[in-house]
This record gives sequence, structure tokens and C-alpha cells, in this order.
Amino acid sequence: MWRKVLIALALTPAAAWSDVGTTLEAGALADEVLALNPAAAAAEARAEAFERAAVAQGLWPDPQFMVEASNLPADDLAFDRSPMSGLQFYLRQTIPLPGKNTYRRRAAEGGAAVAAADYEGVRLNLVARAKHAYFDLYLVAALQDIVDKQRAFWTDYERIAIARYAAGRGLQQDVLKVQVERTRPMNELLELRRGETVSRGRVNVLLNRVPGYELPPVGGLPDVAVPYDLEELYDKALANNPGLEAAEERLASARAARSLAKLSFAPDLTAGVGYRVREEVPMDPVAGEDFWSFSAAVSLPLFGTVKQSRTLAEKKAAVTAAEASAADVRNTLLWKVEQIYVTVRTAEEQLVLFEDGILPQAEAALRSTLAGYEAGKADFATLLQTQLTLFRYEKEYVQLQARRHKAIASLEAIIGERFY
Repeated sequence: MWRKVLIALALTPAAAWSDVGTTLEAGALADEVLALNPAAAAAEARAEAFERAAVAQGLWPDPQFMVEASNLPADDLAFDRSPMSGLQFYLRQTIPLPGKNTYRRRAAEGGAAVAAADYEGVRLNLVARAKHAYFDLYLVAALQDIVDKQRAFWTDYERIAIARYAAGRGLQQDVLKVQVERTRPMNELLELRRGETVSRGRVNVLLNRVPGYELPPVGGLPDVAVPYDLEELYDKALANNPGLEAAEERLASARAARSLAKLSFAPDLTAGVGYRVREEVPMDPVAGEDFWSFSAAVSLPLFGTVKQSRTLAEKKAAVTAAEASAADVRNTLLWKVEQIYVTVRTAEEQLVLFEDGILPQAEAALRSTLAGYEAGKADFATLLQTQLTLFRYEKEYVQLQARRHKAIASLEAIIGERFY
């Protein structure tokens, strides 16, 4: 047993075992997930790596330095027998055509911007996942409370049914039905406990913990509303969504790569300077004086129709693909905003119906049926149906609450803004 505990502790970073708080709250949980989840750290490191790599893309190639012992006699390799002999030092630098490094840097900066947008997308996604997991836990706890209330209800009425049967005013089958209804919620509780275990494990994994780590009790629902109308949400999504930003940066990078490919048909210049150290030898007209050399060379794109033209065609196709991808991301983004917005508003309208009409009416109907049953004016089947209807509505109500809050969390991730 102790060996398993030690292994679990070894696999879990010490910082990940900080307490979330006395109660688990959705906003605080999201903050702690951002601080502890390794996916956020990985995305941040990747963005930093791309940013550093982009800086180097705008620089000239490294210069070349070469040392050459030239024109030495084959028999003794002496420097002092011929005026042509010497030790020569060369320095060469390739100078790209103006514009090439600019487009090369822009293409790399586009990749860095994509990585930065991906990092922000990971953060927003983690916040949404943390809140979704929180509301799953809330829903399980709320449903467990309803099921417990249902069991308590039937426990009380089992005594009433038994008393009515003993007094000759009830049926034995009513007692049996009550006993069945009292035990039936046990199966639902088992399923809810399984869901609680799954949701708790999801939260712990998001917090970089082992799945079985204990969590504080779930707090209530945050008081949050969507502060924008649909058109404002469209604008915010188009301005802030990391996925769309990444698609647009990929397009910008592809266009820079296409411009670079167009310049590949033009030659680069390589300039060089050399200095030859010589020994003084007889009959040397310059008496052993050292020599300077200067050179210039250009690359010849002799295989342009095979090499550069195909590269250009590839980059043009990449731009076309990036344009189509960006348009698709934009259209899909607007559709998702509308879909989630409608989900939130529909859930809010349904909650009002439940609060103002459905639940009060169902509670009143149950009270009336209970009074009638106790007075012998209503049968058990009517009581059973009325009670099951009320508990079904109560379950639908808390499910609507969770659905609304999960939709708001998804909307936050899409528009790139947290409401809490």
C-alpha cells in the first residue's frame, strides 16, 4: 500500500497538490488549471521557440573563412622557393537579393504568430474544459440531492401506506409499489456516483494530479450572464478568436513564402576578399610583398524551370489552401457563435418557464395529490405519477442550469474573453 502511495506522489508535481479552496468554484478552478496544467506550459514553450527562431530568419547567412596554402612545390612544400607560393586567407559573404530576407523573416514570423495564437487557444480551451468539468460535478451533486429527496419521500410514504393498509384503508399492492419506488433510486445513485468519479478524475487531470485525488465540495453556480448581443459576439469572435487568428497568420506566412519563391529566380551575390602572406624569394619583382585578392560571384538559376518554378507553384497552391482554410474557419466560427448563443438564450427562457410555471405547478399538484391520497380520495397510481413528474422536472431544471453555464463557458473560449 505504501509503495503505491509513494509512486503516486512521485508522479505528481508538488506544486499540483495545492488546495483549490474550501469549496470548489468554477472561476478559481479555471485559474488553477491555467497555472498547473502541462499543456499550457508546453504551448507556451513552443510559442517561445517559434518566436526565437523567427528572429534568425532575417539575418544574412554566416560568412565563410578559409585558409589556403597555395602554389607550393610538390617536392618539399616550401613557401620560399617561388614568388607564387603563399599562405592565403579568404573571407566570403553571401548577400541575398534585397527582399529575400524580409519575406523569409515574415514567413517565419507568421509561424511564430500561429504558435502564439495556438498558445492562447490552449489557454482558453483549458478554461472551458475546467468549467465544463466543474458544471458536470455540480450537476451530479444536484441530481444526487434530488434522488436522495426522492428516496426520503418514499421512505415517509412507505410508513403511510403501511398504516393505511393496517387500518384497512389501503391496498397491499400500494405498499409493495412504495417499496419498489423507494429502492429504485439506488440504481440511479450508483450511476451518478460513477459520473462523479469520472468528473472528479477529469478535474484532477486538468490540475496535473492523479485522478483519485480528493476535491473540495462543489460550490454553487456563478452569477453570470452574456453581456453582449449576437452582433457584438460576432465582432468579438472575429477580433479575438485564436483559431481564426492562427488561420489568418498561416495565410500571411504562405503569402510571404510565395513572394520569397518569386525572388528565388534572381541570383544572390557572394563577395570575397583574400590576403596572401608571402616569403621573399630571389627574382621576386615585389620583394615578397603580400597580396590582396577580391572576388564577386552570383548564383545562376539554370534549373529554374525544374526547381524554382515548381517551388513557386507549390507556394501558390499553399496560399490558395490557406485562403480557403481561413474562409472556412471564419464561417464556422460565426456559425458556432450563433449556435451557442441560441443555446444560452433558449436555456434561459426555459429556466424562466420552469421557475415561474412548471415547478410551482408540479409542486402544487403533488401537494394536492398527497392530500387526496391521505384522505382516500386519490389512488396510489396518481400519487406515483405526480411525484415522478415533479422529480423529473426538478432534474430537467438542474440539467438546464448546467447546460446554460457550459454553453457560456464555450462562448468565452470562442470570443476570447472570460466573463468570470
